[in-house]
Amino acid sequence: MALNDSKASSQTTIHENVTVPCPALQDVVRRDGTFDIIYWSLCTSRRCDQKDTKWDWIGGMNNKGLTQVGRERINITRDGALDIHEVNPSDSGEYMCTVKPINHASPEVYQTTLLIKDGEFKLCVWLLVGLFIFI
Repeated sequence: MALNDSKASSQTTIHENVTVPCPALQDVVRRDGTFDIIYWSLCTSRRCDQKDTKWDWIGGMNNKGLTQVGRERINITRDGALDIHEVNPSDSGEYMCTVKPINHASPEVYQTTLLIKDGEFKLCVWLLVGLFIFI
């Protein structure tokens, strides 16, 4: 499964593999021809939309294709996508891909939310008041 929705929620089922692309990398490469470094982070704050949001580094890759990851089941593909093998509920959360251009300009950022369901069908309903109800 590939997730392509910027700042949107996507779902996958427990024990599946998931690939989360980083469109920001393609934007930087298209503009500059290459990049300096790309890295993925996971939000560890209660709210991930505040100025003081805390992000944990989970993996990165330089422009030579050398990768380093800080968690099991995680890989960074040659095109900068985040691969998570056999996802589990603890993988749910807000992910951010940061791409630093080779010319040291401001980094490009891509964020998405990954929701993991436990194999049972869960319907996510958006109400007009802005609440989620899981049935």
